[in-house]
Amino acid sequence: MPMSTNVPMVFLGLSLPEHGYHAINENFDWGQAEGGMKLFAHYFKLLSEIKK
Repeated sequence: MPMSTNVPMVFLGLSLPEHGYHAINENFDWGQAEGGMKLFAHYFKLLSEIKK
């Protein structure tokens, strides 16, 4: 049975359907990955600024 954390969750999709992850034609778009890394860095910066 899944455990509830009682906190909001955010799912950030960083790939596109045409990347074919885990398929025979799988590929990785480094431009897409760079944008995802910047997004995560900004997201964690915002989280760190939340006051309790």
